[in-house]
Amino acid sequence: MKTESIIEVKLPKFVVKQMKKNGSDNIKSYDYGDCAIIVSRNDGRWHYSISHANRIPTFDEIMKIKSLLFPDIMMEMVSVSQQSNCFIVHFFESTVDKNKNFEKGFYH
Repeated sequence: MKTESIIEVKLPKFVVKQMKKNGSDNIKSYDYGDCAIIVSRNDGRWHYSISHANRIPTFDEIMKIKSLLFPDIMMEMVSVSQQSNCFIVHFFESTVDKNKNFEKGFYH
């Protein structure tokens, strides 16, 4: 994958207004290569979605975007969907205490 930079872009006002109406705050939008990203806080947790017009974002794109935006926050992928005009992957800030649960054998 070629090196890409993440670029903040402005969301249309009606999108921000609707997101705020639905309880989101700290709303930002970015482009990363051919991917569009929307970041917000919902109920005190970070959320971001990555979309692409023609395909599901690749694993490399997902990991690079996560490392650029949330290097120290554990995120969970909650859904992958195909809308009428794009593919979207959604992530929410994890409610798992990674220090406490993983050290004690979270998967046992």
